[in-house]
Parts: sequence; structure tokens; C-alpha cells
Amino acid sequence: MMLEIIGDSSTLFPMYLRKPQAQRQKEGESERIYILEMTKLDLENIKSNYDKFSNIWDYETLEEDYKNSNYLVAKQNDEIVGFVGTKTILNELEIMNIVTKEDKQNKGIASSLLSYIIRKNIVEKINLEVNEHNINAIKLYRKFGFQDVGIRKNYYNGKDDAIMMTLVIK
Repeated sequence: MMLEIIGDSSTLFPMYLRKPQAQRQKEGESERIYILEMTKLDLENIKSNYDKFSNIWDYETLEEDYKNSNYLVAKQNDEIVGFVGTKTILNELEIMNIVTKEDKQNKGIASSLLSYIIRKNIVEKINLEVNEHNINAIKLYRKFGFQDVGIRKNYYNGKDDAIMMTLVIK
């Protein structure tokens, strides 16, 4: 993701030691995240890199859900770095799953996907479930205004509880 920090050490270098502006812009573009509709080819790419994603369903479940849900991918330099699946039922959106590639976690990818979903969908509520032990995801959802609305006991692997969360769109 392209972030510009004003006053970092690179701005203190004399002009003759700095990279040209065009080169800095080009390098910044390589960090941009693009959010696109997932294609069957993207799904195959995820399958071949399955071990690089954590907290993910088994592939057969993902493939079946892909047929029945709306999926978006986050790409950086044509590499899939994350994805999200949603279903809209009447005036509510259900986030089926949101996944970031392990080596790209904590870089704003899930935030970008979540922000995109919130901005682009015209619904009254967005619902999701998250594993009680996935503290980073819980913090992210709360940062976006999601509220805890319930618990599903032993939902994950028959032992971990799921926290049900909802964002009411004003």
C-alpha cells in the first residue's frame, strides 16, 4: 500500500543523493493494492499457493463457496495478497471469509478489503463470525465499528467459539 510519510529520513538527504521523483513514484506504485473481482484463474492461483494463507477453509469448501458468493482479490504486482468472500441476503451482507497471505499480514490488506466492502455495498448491516482466538482480526473489526452480537459455541473445529459481529450502516 502506498503510504507517504512527511519528514522521514529520505527527505533530509541532499537532492543529489535522492532518487529521482519518477523512480520514487514507480517504486510506490509497486506497493499499491488493487481490489478486483476474483476470477477462476485467481482461484487456481490461490490453490497453488494454499500453504501461504493462514486461517483459511479447506480448498474444496472455498471452491464451493466461490460458486455461491461474491469474491474479491487484493493484488499487489499481480500477486494475490488477500481475498474476501461475501453474500448479500436482502439488506444484509455476510462476510464469509477474509484472508491475507501470511507474509503480507499487518500491512493494511484486510483493512483495504474491509473498507472497500463497506463503501461499495448498499446494505443496512454487515455480519461476520471470527474465531475468539483471532485477536488481530477482532481488533480490526472493532476498529471499523463492528459490535459483538453473540457467540457460537465450539464453532471452529468443534472447540473454539465464534464471536458474531455486526456493523450497522447508518
